[in-house]
Amino acid sequence: MKVGYARVSTDEQDLTAQRDGLAAFGVDPKRIYVDHGLTGRNADREGLRQALAACRNGDTFVVTKLDRLARSVRDAHQIADDLAAREVKLSIAGSVYDPTDPMGKLLFNVLAMVAEFEADLIRARTREGMKVAKAKGRLRGKSPKLTPPGKKLTSSSYMLPTSTPWASWPSCSAWAAPRSTAPFSAPSAGARTPCSRCVVDARARWRILRLHVEDQVPLARLARETDVGLRTLERWHARYRADGYAGLETASREDAGSRRLPPDLVDLIEGLALSKPRPAIATIHRKVTGICAARRWPVPSYSVVWDIVRTLDPGMVTLALEGAASYRDKHELVLRRQAELPNAMWQSDHTMLDILVVGTDGKPARPWLTTILDDCSRAVYGYTVFLGAPSAMNTALALRQAIWHKTDPAWPMCGLPGRPRQRLHQ
Repeated sequence: MKVGYARVSTDEQDLTAQRDGLAAFGVDPKRIYVDHGLTGRNADREGLRQALAACRNGDTFVVTKLDRLARSVRDAHQIADDLAAREVKLSIAGSVYDPTDPMGKLLFNVLAMVAEFEADLIRARTREGMKVAKAKGRLRGKSPKLTPPGKKLTSSSYMLPTSTPWASWPSCSAWAAPRSTAPFSAPSAGARTPCSRCVVDARARWRILRLHVEDQVPLARLARETDVGLRTLERWHARYRADGYAGLETASREDAGSRRLPPDLVDLIEGLALSKPRPAIATIHRKVTGICAARRWPVPSYSVVWDIVRTLDPGMVTLALEGAASYRDKHELVLRRQAELPNAMWQSDHTMLDILVVGTDGKPARPWLTTILDDCSRAVYGYTVFLGAPSAMNTALALRQAIWHKTDPAWPMCGLPGRPRQRLHQ
């Protein structure tokens, strides 16, 4: 099986060409793992981890170019050695890398060195261009991620890359008016800026944290210039180092969906909701508020009371408010019919006896007993004993005995059920 991997360094780049190339090399589109917005120098990539974990003994790991896999000679060798130890082949642009072939090792080292050289060259040219632009008082090419040196910002200023539209940030009930006029892509004078609690999604966290990861900007400086606490940035960085980009996602609480109310309070709300006649939600909330004040319990909101009442079992509500008869009609899976008078309804029961008899073939066997019972008095009207599984014929024989008079005076049961429209139940 072939497992493909593709990567782009920014979110704006497209993976179509790499996907088409991997498909041309025979990789199933469902087996292609990708990374968006991560550089090749970053060895901790979620898509790369998933792709490597999907490889098994004898599989082939396919990339269109070596620089898609790594931009570092050390990382490239580490990945290749790990695949070779697991007996997984590495295919680069359709050519399988053989670590035992001296010529293959040479070409692999050359490609890895070229990939790392390209990354270093791009980095050096970018820094040189930014330095010249700053010296001339303007900045071309890459947009600044931090304010220029010498521009003092107050602790409340919130700086983002110019590519981040303010409208795309999550809304927050706690807004803070901007108190700084620093020259970055801030909103207009009448606009408002999001507070630090608005930074909740992984992309927004990464836009700030990548300044430390890729540009080695100290976290303390980021904390001063972005109004995000230092401990928060350190926590983001630790999660990123442990789980990569996926670690920056907001983790769901383990107790999400559960109520943090005392069990006695929940039982009280459910008991009031099941009382007859059933009170309104507002009445239940008013009574619960008074009881909570007397017992010093936390007072639940109206929506919490409504949610507890709404999640009550419908069968329990029917049983409490409408009675057992309504519950049987609405919620019992089997319709139970019970005779109120003797000889009103019969039933047929079959059971295997715990005895052994010699059958017609000379072998021991357990016989079956079929009885015709009165549903009300449980009197036996007829029976038959036979070998083999119960059948309609055997039941008919027992029913015939139940209808006719018996020769034994002590066994007076006979006749037909008192309600001919009711059929015999088996």
